[in-house]
Order: sequence, then structure tokens, then C-alpha cells
Amino acid sequence: MTVPATDDKVRRDVTTPLRLSGVVHAEWVKIRSVRSTYALLIAAVVVSVALSGLIAWATMATWEDRAEGFEPVSGSLIGLFFGQIAIMVFSILVISAEYTTGSIRGTLIAVPDRTRLLLAKVIITAALALAAGLVMSFGSFFVGQAVYTTRGVETTIGADGVLVALLRGGLLICMTGVIALGVGFLARQSSAAIGVTFGIYFLPILFSGFLPEWFQKNVIKYMPNTSSAVMLYPDPAVPDVGVTPMSGFLTLSAWALAMLIPAALLFHRRDS
Repeated sequence: MTVPATDDKVRRDVTTPLRLSGVVHAEWVKIRSVRSTYALLIAAVVVSVALSGLIAWATMATWEDRAEGFEPVSGSLIGLFFGQIAIMVFSILVISAEYTTGSIRGTLIAVPDRTRLLLAKVIITAALALAAGLVMSFGSFFVGQAVYTTRGVETTIGADGVLVALLRGGLLICMTGVIALGVGFLARQSSAAIGVTFGIYFLPILFSGFLPEWFQKNVIKYMPNTSSAVMLYPDPAVPDVGVTPMSGFLTLSAWALAMLIPAALLFHRRDS
């Protein structure tokens, strides 16, 4: 009996796994179809730019107290640390929402290769977080400089090291998203993952004054928020805190790997 060509084509299509590009596109469609997820990206941008402008205005209003040690680039990017909260939640929901709704089972049926699925989620999360981060970084910078003109202390994007610092701001937000995604894979529950991520980023800073001196000197600087703060300074103005922009980026990369490697191992061993 001869199998019709059309049947043979359907059989090949069913058994052929999706390419990585196809899985990435499917993840993009899922994110775009859920209003709350891309609303978080918009919220991240709006919050970052608005708070950067507000903080810049407050700085100028109390200029006599803030003039010493003022740096106009990092000063205009403080809002990024508020916007990254929305990026954390967005990145966690990329995976935890599927566990909450049970749709992860359908996803794994469509994409049984879990490594490919995890990699696709990392790619789409990193790409969207980077895009949002660059808008946050450049938007905050221009709003901040517009405020700083009232005191004549503004700088320009063409000044030494400024453009690189703004690009690093986008990269900082991108790495925040990847770290949060890794926590989401590990915890699988939104509330638990958000709590752990917030703890990693904010608790060491909030309670640093109560921690031993050796911990403050040797450990705090390797926490994500502390190590990444220097990435927002132009190279000529980087403060001497024992961390450089490059080491800050490498620290964030290490944190991302520390979350993603065990996440990948558990993702393969756990049931959906």
C-alpha cells in the first residue's frame, strides 16, 4: 500500500521537533497575548523615567546639600533600580504563570526538549528586558539632564564614557531579568520566586548596617544590586569601591549562571 505524499508530509511535520527559533517565536506570541506581562514592561519604563526625573528635581531643589560628589549620569539613572522591580516580576511570570495555570503541560507536549524550551525562555526574556532596559536608561538620562540644566550641571551623551554607561544600564536590566527567570524556574510559584528575588537584591542593602564588618567589606559588594551600581557610572567617574563596571557585569553573569544551571537540572528532573 502506498502512503499518499500529503500523509507522509504531515507525519514528518509531527515528528520533527521545533527549531529553537520557532520555540522563541512561540514564547513571544504567548507573552504578547497576555496583557499583564507586557504591561509590566511598560510599567518598568514609565516608573524608571518618572522617578529618575523626580529624583533629579529633588536633587536640584536641595542642591546645596547634594553638590559635593554629584555625578550627572549615575544621578539620572537611579530610577532604573525602581523599574527593575517590574522587570523581576515580568521575568518570573514568564515561567511561573505557566505552572500556576497548568499550561506548562501543554507547552512540554508541544516542546518536549526541555533544554530548548528553557533556552528559548532565556532568550526572549533577555531580549525584552534588554529592550526595556535601554529605553529606561536613555529615557531616564535625557529627562535627568533636562532637569540638571537648571543648575548648569548637565552632561551630554557624547561626553567621555556616557554612552557606554547608558548601554550598561540596559545590560543591567537584562541581567536582572535573566536572574529572576532562573529563580522562577527554581521556585515555580510566583510569590515564592518574587520573595527570593527581592531578598537577593534588597535585603543585604537594607540590613547591611546590622551585619558584621567583614561581611560588609567582602560579601555585600558581590550582591547583584551593589555590584551593578557601578555599571551606571561613566568610566572616568567610577567610584573606588572595590568593584569596576566589568567586575560588576561578571558578578551579575555569575549570579545568572548560579540560578540557571540548577534551574536547568531541576527542570529536567521534575514532573510538570
